[in-house]
Amino acid sequence: MADNSPIYHTHNNVITPARYRWADNEITYKIVAPTNYYQAIWKVSIAQWNSLGVVQLTVAGDSTPDITLGVSNGSNPNHTGLTTLSYKTSSANGTGLIKFKSANSVIYQNVCQNNHYSSIEQLHVAEHELGHALGLTHSSSPTSIMYPQTKDNSISTADAEGLAEAYQ
Repeated sequence: MADNSPIYHTHNNVITPARYRWADNEITYKIVAPTNYYQAIWKVSIAQWNSLGVVQLTVAGDSTPDITLGVSNGSNPNHTGLTTLSYKTSSANGTGLIKFKSANSVIYQNVCQNNHYSSIEQLHVAEHELGHALGLTHSSSPTSIMYPQTKDNSISTADAEGLAEAYQ
């Protein structure tokens, strides 16, 4: 399947592409991680994305969350996380980006443990998966959190600009 994500440019940098977005900048989440360790990983990841000032991720409370964040065991030793998406067919706010209906992101704890990922590296996996849940796709920039091999990356300026472009 061809990737038809819009690619935005600023200055001499390629902005991280986005294909989807939520209809609103206020997005709810629920963490279903079974341990305090993974709950903390997700909370720090949420704080990192919120710190950009583009979206506001808030706890869903008793309502159905937009994004569910969890932990699972993966069967592919090369995949440290996964995000599954459900979306509506209409575009959001005339941007041409497809609106999300729901998202589910997980960190594969067994794969991270088998590969001896540190807590910082697992945080980067969470940031990457949450980036997908916010609408960002993979980036070709090796310094992007959305680069497919991401354990050593944090959220970059190109990632922040891509998110801002999607939610303007």
